[in-house]
Formats: sequence, C-alpha cells, structure tokens
Amino acid sequence: MKCQFSNKRTIGFFGGCMRVLGIFLVVFGVLAGEKVSVAVPCYEGHVAFLRPLLEAYAEQSRVPDEVVISLSGCAKIEEGVIEEIEAGWPFEVKVVRWDERRTEAENRTAACLNTTGDVVLTNDADDIPHRQRVEVVTYFMERYPHCMCLIHTWTEDLNCVIDPAGVGRFFLRHWNDFYRWEMTHSANIAIRRGVLKRVQWRNLDWGVDRDFLIRCQKVFHKTMVIDAPLIEYRNELSSYNCSDALIRKEAL
Repeated sequence: MKCQFSNKRTIGFFGGCMRVLGIFLVVFGVLAGEKVSVAVPCYEGHVAFLRPLLEAYAEQSRVPDEVVISLSGCAKIEEGVIEEIEAGWPFEVKVVRWDERRTEAENRTAACLNTTGDVVLTNDADDIPHRQRVEVVTYFMERYPHCMCLIHTWTEDLNCVIDPAGVGRFFLRHWNDFYRWEMTHSANIAIRRGVLKRVQWRNLDWGVDRDFLIRCQKVFHKTMVIDAPLIEYRNELSSYNCSDALIRKEAL
C-alpha cells in the first residue's frame, strides 16, 4: 500500500523535523571533530625528507589521525627503510608503494584516495608544516561545513603563533581572487574527501595544482582562502630544482 500524507500540515511538520535533524548532524559533526588525514606525494629522491616531515606532524598542536604517503620508485630504496618510516608515530602512517616512478599528479591522487579522513591535508615531502597547521585548517573546516577546499599562505618563519579567530578569510568568486594575498600556496591545501569523487589531479606538463584548484572551484564554488602561513615552502628542494647532494645536506 502506498503511503500518503493526509495534508500540508503533516508534510510541513515532517520537513521541519528533517531540517532539525540536518542541523543536529552538522553540529554533532563539529563537536565530535573531523577526522584529519595528511596525504604526502613522494618519490625515492625525497625519502630522506619523510622522517623530518613526520616529526613535524607529531609535534602539532593538534595531531592528525593518519599520514598516508604515496611513494614511487620504491625499487630503488634500500630494504627496511620504508618499514622504519612507518613505525613509532602517535598516528597511523601508511605507505602506498610503487616500484616505478609515478607522476606528480598520480602520486598526489593516490595518496589522497588512500586516506580515510573527513578532511585531507596535502603536504609535499620537501615542505615543512607550521606546528599549528592541522589545528588552524580544522578550525575553519569545522566552522564552515560547506567549504570543500581550503587554501592558505606559506612562510619562511615557522615560529610565529597564529590565532585562528583573527585570520583573514574569503571565499573565491573568481580565480583571480587567488592572488589577493602574496605567498598563497596551490600545492599544500586541504579538501573534503567528497571532492575526490568529482575532481582529481591530472597529468599535465605544467600547472598541475593550479589546474586542480580551478576545476575544484568550477565544480563546487566553495573554495576558501585564509591568510595563515601554514607551510614552509622550500622551492629550492623541489625535484625540478635541486641536486641529490643538496637533498642529503638539507635532510640531515
């Protein structure tokens, strides 16, 4: 027998209950806290940076729930190195292993797809997070549950203290707004897991991260930019710019 509502008052009451339930679920989610994952794309040349990166996340004001590393070129890495990287942290560390070299886009996508968190922070292996990065990102993602992607600035001074309540912020309306503040970073960002169902990184000759953010904005129209320097961007150590000798020196 098909169920029918007898009148508009009943329908209105039912709709009101559903709205209250929806608000309850959002509030409960904020109070319970988001599960936070960190996704790290890496290749064999940057393996030496993984332990300092994990140490930086172990010392966060809010420790993440897990760190997932997509590591390509594993066939060139000495036996036992990866097992040492995975053990002994106050969060779960998972290494997705690829014997062959993967592209930047493939590594970034693989790391994110293997996370289980509600919020996923990306972090290049050669860049170091501010000790409040997880705390500040989560502060905004919990208070703006409709925000699908969060972009922040970068710094050369990781010693500053950040008050999340005083951080400038805005939602993108046009892509050119991305350049409102200097030192805005396109690679080390935060997204909700739902983003990956519709937008992933693509193999391009140039601008992989910029392309991802532009498509994310076109699909969701819910990208927030905050003026918080949450990453030390070490461009000189990029795989495009540095030598193996410099990598070994900086990792010590």
